Amino acid sequence: MKLAPIGDSAVIVTLGETPDAPTVAAVRALAAALDAKPFSGLIECAPTNASLTVFYDPARVATRSGESPFERVCGWIEAARQRPDGPRFPPDAR
Repeated sequence: MKLAPIGDSAVIVTLGETPDAPTVAAVRALAAALDAKPFSGLIECAPTNASLTVFYDPARVATRSGESPFERVCGWIEAARQRPDGPRFPPDAR
């Protein structure tokens, strides 16, 4: 899984290089996990075949001291991926 900023209000989460069935399923599962338990500031999750773009309002993201909204959102994405009730990823999508 690769996380990269898109400006100051979105993160692109790349889960694979090709739009094969396991990657598409992982993208959809992560989007569903974030939609089921949204973080403060989440605007929208936009899935594609091999990635997910997470749009957020940086002014509404609750950050810790010295932490940027991007870092905080990445933490929530990682947590959603690792929750026991979270999405199941194929081995190559991690």
